[in-house]
Amino acid sequence: MRAFADGYYKNLKAMYDYLGVSYRPQRFLFNFLETTRKASGRGVGNASTYFTHASKYHRSPPFPPSTGTTIAHFVHIAYLFVCYVWFTLCCFYVPPRTSSNGVSETVDEYFKRIRIPEYFVAYFVFPMMSSVATCSHQSFLASPASDLTSYKRKTHGMQHYVVTNGVKEVQDKLAKGIACKLSASVLAVNLLHSVVQLSWRRTGGAVEGILQDSVFDRVVLAVPPDVVGRIFKPLSVEMANIPTVQVESVAHNDWNAYAWASGKQEDLRLSISSLYLRTSTADDYYTEATHVHQSGTIVTTSPLDTTRHW
Repeated sequence: MRAFADGYYKNLKAMYDYLGVSYRPQRFLFNFLETTRKASGRGVGNASTYFTHASKYHRSPPFPPSTGTTIAHFVHIAYLFVCYVWFTLCCFYVPPRTSSNGVSETVDEYFKRIRIPEYFVAYFVFPMMSSVATCSHQSFLASPASDLTSYKRKTHGMQHYVVTNGVKEVQDKLAKGIACKLSASVLAVNLLHSVVQLSWRRTGGAVEGILQDSVFDRVVLAVPPDVVGRIFKPLSVEMANIPTVQVESVAHNDWNAYAWASGKQEDLRLSISSLYLRTSTADDYYTEATHVHQSGTIVTTSPLDTTRHW
């Protein structure tokens, strides 16, 4: 992981310390936007910013919107502050209920029980958390509330970090002394008596598509559960019970695709990394997360414009 929060990712942070991977504190600017564009719609669609928040409150007070009065803006901030304090207290002191077989109540059930305002949930909790979990708002509602409260407790007040020299530094240290084959797709893992057979093929170059078999003493499956079930049949049933979702993430520098962010580029690149959480309020609510790096690179996860090709 390039960016991570202390507290929730203690083991990751400890591994980076052990490997000597350098990381630094990172300030973020969270921009909450709303659009009526359907997740399956065409075109970018219009979007309007309804709130902007600076991490660790390094810029205060929060930036006023382009429309509305100053008084209304500060009333809105006061309302959000009260809601946030209540939400935080509940995460710390009102644990989610569990059934007799140890299953946690859902996020939807938990929010109804603590009576958190729907506006705060729909326009602030959902965009932030569903972008972290890379799922729709409805999927997030159906997830265990214990995951949400645990994440909040462990990250509350903690610093966010980014790897100083990029993820490649981490990869180089982890793979040091190991012969690596890149651009390879594993199709199957099979147990053959005391060894493991790996069926794979190149995904680029002159030998693309040629199936190859290699034998190893051990194989580590460091891939999502659905991929494990697909390539290693003995675990297919168990892995099918773990919900997963395929997520699209695109790295690009096409500012024309984000006209609603124009005019802010230079200011943001020079100071902090910006996150645009653009939520579609049509059909199944969904949040697109766009991370603008200081270098000018844009990373868009779960793009709402499914017809655009970068």
